[in-house]
Amino acid sequence: MTPIVLVVEEQPALRRSYERFLREEGYRVLVAPPTEEALRMVRENPPDLIVIDPTAGAGLGRVIADEALRADPTVRLVFNTSDPMELELDFSCWMADAFTRRSPRPGEMGEAVRALLDRAVRVKHSPGHVRA
Repeated sequence: MTPIVLVVEEQPALRRSYERFLREEGYRVLVAPPTEEALRMVRENPPDLIVIDPTAGAGLGRVIADEALRADPTVRLVFNTSDPMELELDFSCWMADAFTRRSPRPGEMGEAVRALLDRAVRVKHSPGHVRA
């Protein structure tokens, strides 16, 4: 089954760039701005992985990530932001599986997606378990 990746991005040009790149990599890609639409998508059809900036949408990005984990605790999160080092030190962002720098060139983000989705063994995470 083809993994589903949800790209939640404020800037339409970046959304299109990421969508095109990930489709070419063979993933089924859904896109949305950081709005109620993205929350609805997460609730109705949880993806395998979400690329999102947790600071987007005046903090709605973090709400979307939280909701995604509630809907499906196995969802993978790539926090794609302008300053990933800052987020790595933020305890509230430790739910992320990877941190990448937001860029019109999707290479770094694409490598993180590939590494997370192409693993042979996916370990489910739940309270008290460490995510793999």
